[in-house]
Amino acid sequence: AMRRYSHASTPVVLLYDGRITGEKNVHLLGPLLAALLQEHPAVRLLLVGDVSDAPAQVFGTGSGMRTSLETAWHRFPETKARTTLLPSLHRIELPDLYGAADIFLNLSLNHDENFGYAQVEAMACGTPAIIVDAGAMVEVADGAALISPLERLSQAMTTIIENPALREDLVKKGLARAQKLSWRETASAF
Repeated sequence: AMRRYSHASTPVVLLYDGRITGEKNVHLLGPLLAALLQEHPAVRLLLVGDVSDAPAQVFGTGSGMRTSLETAWHRFPETKARTTLLPSLHRIELPDLYGAADIFLNLSLNHDENFGYAQVEAMACGTPAIIVDAGAMVEVADGAALISPLERLSQAMTTIIENPALREDLVKKGLARAQKLSWRETASAF
C-alpha cells in the first residue's frame, strides 16, 4: 500500500483481519466498498481470516459466510475485483500485513467483544483504525481511532482518505495507545 493519498490512482488498502463471521459484519463491506469506489476507484479491500461456514442470518439467507460474501459480491460486482480474501496468517506475518494497509476496519457490533487485539496490533504498526461505535473496542481505542456508527462507515473511510492531517494524527495517537497497551505496560500497572 502507498501511505500517501496525493494521487487518485494511488491504491488505498482497507484491511479487515479477524474471524469472518456474521456477528463481525464483514458482509457489509460489499455495499460500503461499492459506495467508496464511486469517489475513490483505486481502493482495495483485504479480508484476512478464516471464513465461517456456520449458518449466519446475513441477507436473510441463513447460509454460511462464504455464501453471504458471494451474495454481496453478486449484488455489488464492482467490489469482487477490488477484494482479496486470504486465510488467517501466522502472527509473525501480521506486522507486514498491518504495515501494508492504509486503514484498519473493525465492524463488530457485538457488545460481548473482548479486547480487540487486531486493532491494537494495527495501531502499533502505524495503521489508523476505524471502529464501529459499539462494545469494548471503543474503550480500548481510547481516542486513538476514528469511531463511527455503522451507517456512516463509508464517510469515515472517506474522511481518512481525504484528510492526511487526520490520518497522521490517528497514526500518532494509535502508536501511543498501542504502547500503553503493551504486555510490559500492562504488567507494570499491577
